[in-house]
Amino acid sequence: MRIFVLLLMFVLSVFAREYGVIVGSTLQAEGLTQENLRQIFLKKRRFLGETKLVPLNQKPNSAIRRSFEKKILHMSHHRLKRYWTTQHYKGHRPPIQLSSDVSVIKFVQKIEGAIGYVDMAKIPKDAKVRILYTWSE
Repeated sequence: MRIFVLLLMFVLSVFAREYGVIVGSTLQAEGLTQENLRQIFLKKRRFLGETKLVPLNQKPNSAIRRSFEKKILHMSHHRLKRYWTTQHYKGHRPPIQLSSDVSVIKFVQKIEGAIGYVDMAKIPKDAKVRILYTWSE
């Protein structure tokens, strides 16, 4: 029985995905908490020091976005959709939506203040990004 439990833990760890919130390498953003990230992606916090933040979402049907909504925003997809519908009538727009990890990484490297989330395995070794926060699924 003990061997079975160890084997099961190993298999689960192999298939676990690790995700991370990234920013460009020059943005000073150390010490951001999960609640800070929630505020940024709900656009309740728009600046970090003097830098205007540009939050980036992935496609709504992607596994990473569902995980981000659940683990970081603590909201279901439907609840988040209602939130942005309400915000729309107040003149606020949701984060920019990009189609892949690669596009998020490229955007973050080029646009100051951009902040997004990606699959950690997709970050190239030479990418000029910093990882602020990680979680596993």
